[in-house]
Amino acid sequence: MSKDIKIYTEYEYGGKSVAYLTKKYHIARSTLYNIIDRVEKGEPERVEACARKCVQNARWQYLYQARYLSIPKNRKKETVEKLKTLIREMHADHFVASEIAKLTKKDRSTINFHLNSNANDTKTVCKK
Repeated sequence: MSKDIKIYTEYEYGGKSVAYLTKKYHIARSTLYNIIDRVEKGEPERVEACARKCVQNARWQYLYQARYLSIPKNRKKETVEKLKTLIREMHADHFVASEIAKLTKKDRSTINFHLNSNANDTKTVCKK
């Protein structure tokens, strides 16, 4: 049982006073009231954050991952264009550069470069 739940249980069901609980747990009254509020009202911000993360994971897994893995690991013009297109689509789908870098195992500077370069700019493409 978390400390917050223990404190709330003592307050709500154990009949303990605010003064008693603040002394026992060495917390400020405002902290105690925040705990009570959080337990009674829940944490909708955390629910939203968790839901967003789940959606992003699903988007990666079912929309982008297979396409990314099918892109050849060379630096030919067509390959770079496909990667650039994928990165831009992910960014348009609310992936931030650091998430794209982590998922694609690319350096963040590479992701930022592709996001900031012109769609038709191929001067920097290296052919091997």
